[in-house]
Amino acid sequence: NQPLGIDSRYFVNGMLSYSNKRFNIFEGGIKINQARARQYAVTGAVGREFSPWGDLRLGFSRSTSNNDVEAGPASDSVFDVEGGELFALFRFDNLDHSFFPTSGVRGHTKWLGSRSFAGADNEFDQAQLDLEGAATFGSHTLLLGARYFTTFKGTVPLQNRFRTGGMFELPGFVENELSGQNLYLLRTGYQRKLANLFNTSPYLGLTVQYGQVFENEEDINLSEGIVAGAAWLGWDSFFGPIYAGYGRAETGNQSLYIIMGRPF
Repeated sequence: NQPLGIDSRYFVNGMLSYSNKRFNIFEGGIKINQARARQYAVTGAVGREFSPWGDLRLGFSRSTSNNDVEAGPASDSVFDVEGGELFALFRFDNLDHSFFPTSGVRGHTKWLGSRSFAGADNEFDQAQLDLEGAATFGSHTLLLGARYFTTFKGTVPLQNRFRTGGMFELPGFVENELSGQNLYLLRTGYQRKLANLFNTSPYLGLTVQYGQVFENEEDINLSEGIVAGAAWLGWDSFFGPIYAGYGRAETGNQSLYIIMGRPF
């Protein structure tokens, strides 16, 4: 962020980005194909900081996405797309640790609108709400979280689909295995710091989660969620966070995880 003046809380922000993402596409709960989106984007925003805990920004993004089916039959929903999006984003974070928190809350809420006058091939609206928090009682830390991402107008192209899956997002599934235009996820977890090891901190953790992805907003049903859980060991090492764990979902999906760096 670039402040607009000395000691100013207002700022401008600009970014050039490239992303290469894989999406699994489902129909009636069955995976029908696997596709990849390669997106180039330029983003600009103006905002205000609420130091030290958060900021609000309004912005614009212009992008080109080259989308291809990698496995499975060709799909009418996978094609190259020009994007032009407006967004409003509010973020807050007072967790005491980015990866192994013991207190505080973190989250964001976002509106994104894709508009033809901004250069988009598709018009749609999406909203996001993501919350997580931690509280410690003695040497025991309780972790809670909730996420609701929805497409409430229009149909999104491949690169704007929401993804979930992984040790901290529906364990048992591989990272970002599930995708859809809508998703919800409820998370609860337990974390305990073990004895110091070379002046760093190993942790033991457990998590139970409940969530699902849906194509259409009207089809969202809390009774159709998937229960999933994981047990993990984490290490706040000199090189950043390291995790090793095992997860299993009630669908029978299971995975072993080794993660280095930011896990979500």
